[in-house]
Amino acid sequence: HPPALLVIDTQARATSGLEENASRDMSLAVDRAERIREELGCTVLLLHHPPLNAVNRGRGSGAVEGALDTVLVLERRSSGLLLTCGKQKDEEEFEPIPLKLSRFASSLAVMTDEGRASEEFSLSEAEDRALQVLLESDAPIPHSVWLELADLPKSTFNRARSSLVEAGWVEHVGRLYGPGERARGEAGEDDADEDIDANGPVGPTTRRVGTEGPGPTDGPGHDLF
Repeated sequence: HPPALLVIDTQARATSGLEENASRDMSLAVDRAERIREELGCTVLLLHHPPLNAVNRGRGSGAVEGALDTVLVLERRSSGLLLTCGKQKDEEEFEPIPLKLSRFASSLAVMTDEGRASEEFSLSEAEDRALQVLLESDAPIPHSVWLELADLPKSTFNRARSSLVEAGWVEHVGRLYGPGERARGEAGEDDADEDIDANGPVGPTTRRVGTEGPGPTDGPGHDLF
């Protein structure tokens, strides 16, 4: 049987020798992926990473993303994993899909997290980034240190700080800030549910997934993972 899906993991490894910031080189990579799609008649799934401090675009030239039919964005947030639609060329964008890592034999499998509604991932990118800093800290930290570690513009950081405190994600005593009861509860649930480090409070991690060709017709299939 012909393959239904071919995964290129990752774009950088598969295009060694090409300059990812050069549109000419990346157009060549797009051409090669298109030839694979035409020869095999399958969807080509391209795994790529975003630049530091950004999740709204892939690293390097925009020539690759401009040629894709679909872009899936996988993020690790304080509440777990979240799959969102970054681009959908000819179909309606799908709703965010909460995911989790579960042990399967001697490895891990990505599965839908039926126990979490996507509304739980209501934190903005800046809020989630600021919260991650506190979750990774061994003890409460002062405002100035938190601002520096979050690496956000001061006005953006202050808005995120106010929202997190108001919503109960962050608490502060005097000049020190730390995770609030809500954040500690989320982290505890992840540890208890999975008993693995992968779903615990870690730094922001994002992977952008692009597809070309006759992909799933009923939205993003979970078997892409």
